[in-house]
Formats: sequence, C-alpha cells, structure tokens
Amino acid sequence: MRVFTGGSVEECLKKAAIDLKVDINDLEYEILEQKKTLFKKHFKIEVKIPLDEDIDGKVMISDGEIQVSNPKDGGRKATITPSKEIFLKVNEDEIDRKTSISLEDDIAWTGAVVEGKRELNVTISDDKTEAYIELQSIPRRVYGIKDSLEMTDLIVGSSIEEEIYPPGYSVEDILEVLTQFKITNGLLMDNIKNISKNNKADKLIVAQGIQPQDGSDDRLILKYNENKVPVKDKKGNVDFKSIGHICTIKSGEVLCELIKGVTAVEGKDVYGNKISANEGKKISVNAGKGCTFIDSKIIAVETGKPVKKGYTFSIEPVYVINGDVDVSTGDVTFDGNIEIFGEILDGMKVKSGKSVFIHSGASGAEIISENDISINGNVMTSNVSSGKDEVYKKKIFNALNNLHSTITELKNMGDQVYKSKMLGQNVKIGEVIKILIEKRFKKLEKNIQEYETLVESKSERLKLIASILKNKLTGLGIINLKNIDELDKILFLIKSEQEKIYCDEFTQSDIKLNYIQDSKIVSYGDVYINGKGEYISEIFADGNIYFAERSVARGGTLQARKEIKCSIVGSGGRVRTTLKVDKEGHIYIDKAFPNTKLIVGKMECIIEDECKDVHAYMNENGEIVVEKIKE
Repeated sequence: MRVFTGGSVEECLKKAAIDLKVDINDLEYEILEQKKTLFKKHFKIEVKIPLDEDIDGKVMISDGEIQVSNPKDGGRKATITPSKEIFLKVNEDEIDRKTSISLEDDIAWTGAVVEGKRELNVTISDDKTEAYIELQSIPRRVYGIKDSLEMTDLIVGSSIEEEIYPPGYSVEDILEVLTQFKITNGLLMDNIKNISKNNKADKLIVAQGIQPQDGSDDRLILKYNENKVPVKDKKGNVDFKSIGHICTIKSGEVLCELIKGVTAVEGKDVYGNKISANEGKKISVNAGKGCTFIDSKIIAVETGKPVKKGYTFSIEPVYVINGDVDVSTGDVTFDGNIEIFGEILDGMKVKSGKSVFIHSGASGAEIISENDISINGNVMTSNVSSGKDEVYKKKIFNALNNLHSTITELKNMGDQVYKSKMLGQNVKIGEVIKILIEKRFKKLEKNIQEYETLVESKSERLKLIASILKNKLTGLGIINLKNIDELDKILFLIKSEQEKIYCDEFTQSDIKLNYIQDSKIVSYGDVYINGKGEYISEIFADGNIYFAERSVARGGTLQARKEIKCSIVGSGGRVRTTLKVDKEGHIYIDKAFPNTKLIVGKMECIIEDECKDVHAYMNENGEIVVEKIKE
C-alpha cells in the first residue's frame, strides 16, 4: 500500500499513476482523509500496489516426471540443477551445473546407486592386553527423484527408493579375522556374539588379556629399640637421653620379624605372550651367632646385645662390672660389650671389641672401644677413643677403589696398544704394560705400597692381594705378564674384597659424654656433650660434634670433619678455644666470647667481640665467612 495526498482525489490518483507507472484506470484506492477549509481542500488516499504478472518459465517434478513451461514475452527460461544423487541429461547431454531449459528440451534423469559395504576394524591397546572391534555396515542405496512445487529455478531433490544391507559377520567370520591378527587369548565370546547379532559395534572389547601384578617389597620389623641416633626437638636440640644404655636381649626374645611382600604375577597379552611383572625388593635375613631363624623371625638363643649388620642379626655377649674398675679388678679387656656400673679409677684401662657403657665416670683412665662409648659421669684427665678399626676399613676400601680404577684404565689402554701393534710387531703384553706404567701410570707403584702398609697387620686375605699386586705390577714382575686376562683376575680379587668390606657395613662409632676436663677424646663417628661441657680438652670427631643446650666449651681444641654445634664457647676471661672443621664443614655457636678461634679448612678467624648466632663456613671463593650478631 502507498499513501498519496493532494487537493483532490484526481490529483492524488495522478501522482500515484506517475509514481507507480500504472494506468490511472487500473488503480485501486481508498480515501483515508478529506478536509475542507474556507479557501482550500485536502485529500489523503491509500493506493494498492498492483502485482506484476509472472512471465518467467516454470519447472516442476510430479510423479517422477519433469514438467517445463516456457516464459511469456519478456520473461526468462526456467533453470534446473542436478544433485549428488540425481544425474540429469538435457538433450542427451549430461549436465553438472545450473542449466536453462524449455518445453522443447528432452530432459531425463537417473538416480544414483551407492553400493553397500561392511567395515570391520581391529585395534589393540598400547599394553596389548585388550583388543577392540569397530564394525560399520553401510546398505546399498538406490535414489529416485523427489517431487517439487512449480518454480523458475529448481535444484533437484532425491529420496531413497531402495535400501539393502550387506550380509553380516558370523561369529566364525569374526573369529577368523581375530586369528588373522593372531589374537587368540582371552576372547570374550558374549561380546563377539552381540557384534554378529547386531551387525554393528562401536569399539567393543572382544579380547582381554591378564594385566601383570607387580610384587611388593619385603618388610623387616625390628622388635627392639635400635636407638643409635639421638632424637632432635623442633629447635634442633639433641635429646641425649634417647640414646640409652646397652640394649640387652634375653634368650627366647624376638629380634625382628620378616614380612614377605606379595609375589609378582606375570600377565598375558591378547596374543598369548607373557608380560613380565616387577618383583618387589627381597630381603634375605640371616641368623648369626647367638640367634636362630624360625617362622620368619630371628630369635635369640643367648642373652646379650643385639647387633645388626646388613640383614644379619647376632647376639654379642655383655661383660658387666657391678662396681669400680681398680687394682682389684685390673685392666679390663673384652671382645664383646662392656657395661660398668661404677667408676674407672686412676691408671686403669678398659678395652672393648664392641661398645662400652659407664654409669659413673673416669679419672686418669684410658678407655678404648671399637664401637660406641657412653659415660654418664665426669671424665677427668683421661683418654677416650672409639671406632679406630672403622677408619682402617674406610682407608682400605678407598685404597682398593683407587687401585681398581687405575688398573682398569691400565688394562683397557694396554689391550688397545698391544692389539694395534703401536710399539712394534714383537712387543709382548708385559712390555706394553711396563711402558704404560712408567709413562702414564707412575702413581700405581706408590698406591700399591700404601695399600701394603695399610694391610700389613690385617688379615691374610688382604695381605695376599698386596703380594699379588707387588709381584705382578711392580719391578720386573710386570714383564712376566703373559696375557691381559691376568689383569682381569687381579681386578676380580680387588672387587671381591671391596664387596666383602661393603657388605660388612661401615659402623659409625659415637662417644656420648657429660663433662670432660683435661682429657683427649677421639671418635671415628660423632661426639655428643650432654652435660656441663668441656674444659681445656682436645676433642676430635670423624663426623660431628654436638653440645647440648647450655653446655659450655671452654679452652682446648674441638675438631670435626663435618659440623660443630655449640651452645656457649669461651668465657669472659678470654680463654682461647679453637673450633676446626674441614673446608666443606660448618660451625654453629649460640654464644661466643672473645678469643674464640674458628678454622674452616685452612682459613681461620678470631672472634674479638662477644656475639651470638655465629655461623662459620667457606664460600665458593675459598674465603671463610663468619656470620654473627654482636651482643
């Protein structure tokens, strides 16, 4: 609808005819408004816009027949466009795009025929314990042309006239396919039958192997308190009482119980192959002297101190002295553990092949132990040492390690030079080794001499290795080597001895004291001072030195390889007290008085002012760093 205004109806119609380009007599209209004034008239009309006559050609599909009508004068031809499923020919020429057509054209169509198929895919899980089938069945389809409304531009539609599914897979067919993939283990027949019945599957599992089950570790439960290391509180203070005296096990008591882990179970994949499982860590428990192994338990058959070396348990005897060690008892020497309930008096000596525990003190005495020493009372003008044999064991182990490394390098280089004939065609292997020792391995003879010195008072087995090394790899003995295998035999002997030492375990031997004065303490483990402290004494620890809270170190020298931790060092009287650690070590002091000397490696520093929270160490540039807060 369009609205026009004017002074009369005729004027409005003329405007409409011109604007719409229509004959005025063909207009249909309605008067919307009519106003008259004294001098003027006003009209508003609504004109219906006449529809244009459709003059274009038309095409439609009815009952599978393509019907076309030609356009009227000035109109355009109808067009037809084929589809994926319907092929068109116009005047026997196949078309593949939009094409103009008329009533006179010969238009034919053909429906597509899509052949059916079946697809069966087999997939295997990464661990090969599961097999899956995906089955897709696509039917054979015959397409026909679809009826349409009359229109100028027609895109041909299609409909499925016929649909036939291919034959399904039988159970036997599926099993044959799985056999081709060599899948024979763990077949799930119910799932295979369902696939055959439904003729489809969306990744359905058809075979399932057995997952391997890793074993679990054996566990060893100790039935006694192996309280070797004292407990520390949140502030880092050591509870020395937690060490306790010599632990005693009575005959018939259980030392430990072995809880066996779950045995590993191997799996099997869908091909029938075995899948290995990881066994847990196994523990082989052995009953040593004074013990027996019954029903996964180590049980004591003697009374004494329990000892654990690796996974071998034994009972060591304890020699108990209920009073003092004096002239009436004489010096005490015992291969096992010694427990003394009295004091060790002037001039007396106590030597133990194991541990020593003294409930009271010692004055003017000498106390030697291969393992731990614990003295509850005061130690005055005495010598106390522990664990000397452990140091020898470490030295021997390290010496053997150096020899093994050097001889291995010598053997490899000698074999290479000999085979290459680098020194001549007629040079023997012994001569090659001798030249290499003189030119490249000059330190080997010195290493052998050092090892020989270390073991001269040790076992015959260790001395035998020293003898073989000396005879084969020093002096004229070298040129008598017949072949490279002789070096392999030497290496085997060294390695075997290393393993024996390693399996025997390095036992840390600690010394626990209350108060010491004018004494010398040597420990090839740690030293713990849990009472008043020390006064003008020498203390050496192969490990660490720890002073309990409020214990005082006043005068003397404290030396440790790793760490020294003190509460109070020195006094207002400026007594010189020296604390020394190796270059990788650390020194900690809660409160230090002037004239306290700190040595880290070869670098030293003297504290001149009273201070607290001292930490001394060596930085990466080899300089001593002393962090402290002045009082």
